[in-house]
Amino acid sequence: MKVLNVSISRRPLRSALVTGVVMLFGAGVFVSSSGLALDVVYVVRHAQKSKDDFWRDHGSLRPLSEKGAVCAGRLATKLVDESVAAVYSSETTRTVSTGLAVSGALPATATATDDTVRDLASFTHAARERHADDRAILVVGHSNTVGKVVAAFAPEVEACWDALAMRPDGSVSEAQYGDLWRIEIGKPACEGGVEHATLGQADGVDCTTQ
Repeated sequence: MKVLNVSISRRPLRSALVTGVVMLFGAGVFVSSSGLALDVVYVVRHAQKSKDDFWRDHGSLRPLSEKGAVCAGRLATKLVDESVAAVYSSETTRTVSTGLAVSGALPATATATDDTVRDLASFTHAARERHADDRAILVVGHSNTVGKVVAAFAPEVEACWDALAMRPDGSVSEAQYGDLWRIEIGKPACEGGVEHATLGQADGVDCTTQ
């Protein structure tokens, strides 16, 4: 049995580390690069969330729906061969749950920190420093934050939002799910430095819709 000790902290990224397990990114979607430094950052919106009105006044605690749980598992399958060393998320239940679905298979780290929402400059600096000897990390965000995360790691990406299935401000619609962005550090964003894919189907479930 694998045990995950999940702690959620509002302290800076350096002190919010959680030891967990990671399942890394399926072959055939993106072309991998090699290297010993941090090469790649994957960014994804959390999987589908519950629509239950009970959570209306408890937004940060809103969990994944049954479909969301299936699609979070699909994300884990997609990342199985991508050498993801760490998973980061905001502190909401739905992002943490999505991240843990990925971090539940192989030894890795999982961190819940609102620096992924509130202080991206500090987050990106600390993540690149912390993972200088790792190949890839995953960041789980929200419909209105995924573009900001991508832009933090890939300057000038705003010029090609449309080609990456994002709105002009870098957000995605509330009904849009299942998008996965791959950032190759150091490569011009709009010249292949940022790539877009979707999770597609999982056990007959369409992971791109609510």
